[in-house]
Amino acid sequence: MLDPNRPKDLQRIYEAVRACRRQLASARRKRRELIQDFVGSAYPQEWMVQTDMPVNMLAVMMDIYTMQLAGSNPRVILPTPRKELLPFAADLEAVVNQELEDMQFSKTLRRWVQEAMFCMGILKSGLVDGEYIEIIPGSPQPTQQYFLDLVDFDDFVFDLDAVYWDRVSFMGDRYKVNFDYLVQDDRYPAEARSQVKPREYGQPEDDEGSSEIFFNRGSEYGIERHLKRTAWVWDIALIEEGLIVTMADSAAAKVPLKVVEWDGPTRSPYHILSFSDVPSNILPLAPGQVVKSLNRAMNALFRKLIEQARRQKTLGMYRAGDQDDVEKIQQAEDGHLIGVSNPEVVKEINFGGANPQNMAFAMQIRDLFSMVAGNLDALGGLGPQSETYRQDAMIANTVSNKVAKMQVSVTDATVEVIRDLVARIWQDPLRTYETRRGVAGTDVEIAVALGPGDRQGSFEDFDIRIEPFSMQYRSPRERADEITALMTNLVFPVMPLLQQQGVYVDLQRLLETLAKYRSLPELNHIFQYQAPPMPGSAGEEPRQPDTGKRTYEHVSRPSGAGGANQQMKNLMSAGQSDQMSVTGAR
Repeated sequence: MLDPNRPKDLQRIYEAVRACRRQLASARRKRRELIQDFVGSAYPQEWMVQTDMPVNMLAVMMDIYTMQLAGSNPRVILPTPRKELLPFAADLEAVVNQELEDMQFSKTLRRWVQEAMFCMGILKSGLVDGEYIEIIPGSPQPTQQYFLDLVDFDDFVFDLDAVYWDRVSFMGDRYKVNFDYLVQDDRYPAEARSQVKPREYGQPEDDEGSSEIFFNRGSEYGIERHLKRTAWVWDIALIEEGLIVTMADSAAAKVPLKVVEWDGPTRSPYHILSFSDVPSNILPLAPGQVVKSLNRAMNALFRKLIEQARRQKTLGMYRAGDQDDVEKIQQAEDGHLIGVSNPEVVKEINFGGANPQNMAFAMQIRDLFSMVAGNLDALGGLGPQSETYRQDAMIANTVSNKVAKMQVSVTDATVEVIRDLVARIWQDPLRTYETRRGVAGTDVEIAVALGPGDRQGSFEDFDIRIEPFSMQYRSPRERADEITALMTNLVFPVMPLLQQQGVYVDLQRLLETLAKYRSLPELNHIFQYQAPPMPGSAGEEPRQPDTGKRTYEHVSRPSGAGGANQQMKNLMSAGQSDQMSVTGAR
């Protein structure tokens, strides 16, 4: 077992960290290249590689998958097999969901997913001092505030000798701190503070190169004076020892700045998100890396086509000696009549232009990109895939199965993060969590106050789950369509049976909900709501649903891809015919 308070063991930890950074240099470089393809020439940083990406499908894919996988906050549910704990489980569930809202977890979740699309996503959790409260009069104590920070892959290290994440012996990250504050903070040992050195801007930071993608040592920005001096500090989680070591980023470090025990429910404060595991390797295969070559090839073709179109010329040519007729034709206005010796003296000839075969090939690569990315057109609603709405809905449902694996990965990783949050709430000895929750089956809301002495049962009595599809973004119009389809296909056809069982539909609430989701407040003015008539009063009998015989006709139509394929065939044939005519002319 390592003891970071021993200089020899601390030196071993530092050497392992530096060795890991050297081995990860290639992974950091590939990630930076992918980010440069993602931003193209549109990003407002002059130092980046200015590669024009006129049809940047990589950026489109990132946006679509981010919203598919992390469009909104997850809804946490805490089932328990013990019935007597159900009311407390409902209170704890409401508190956890409120904490996620207050933390704006959805923003962190989207950044986490986006990082995993480029390489791997890393979240770091922990506690920081919050507001002070007085349990004992005159002795204020700081509450512990839970935090989640996104760790940049360029600043992350881990045990590369392990093949699986549950076998790593250490993980850690480095971050910048205010140098002047740190060296004056007497909470840390004086010897450890003396080992911290300020960052020297404009100089190489280490033998592995700069870890910051936005920092360029060769530009004029690298020599600017910064407002505050900063220094690099490492946090290293020793998994087997259960320790978090904070140390200076210096080979001369002999004493750690801080060593604390890790008491969380997970193996370390780091939460990893990845999508495609590679056999016998711990580094994952990111979705962005899979389509990088297709995106580059497609944009290279489009750049060529744009340049060909820019060089395209239409010129009028005539035989020498017909200058008089040419001048008459050139000076004549549109629609005028002129007399010339030879009406065919001038001929228009086109030079250059976008090559049809290249255009067809570029469109084919674009379709291949969409296919490799999981039918991106249907997934992102980029255009109709068929001639009917129902067929498009069926295609969308099929496509959703292609991203199911990624959704499972995000859900599993998010559950681990929330498990850490629930454990922190459970163990909090000071803070009282307050929120409101609804009572099932009613419109009543009750206040919830979960204090330190209100825990019931044990932490293991509660299973932590995420409501299916709660993280997937759904627009208000989509919600309105789902409600309408549910009422039309399921509720209204069996309305008499529901009424016999004492189940009624609140049509006023239904119309108000549809008006809200479809942004049609006029509906609330069109319909007038009155008290329902008393049973037995005169009036027209309620109209029963139509249960007559219906005939459905199924019509097979070609998908949207068929039109695109035909367009490519036309372009290819056009290119071939042009080539044949040129060959024949020779």
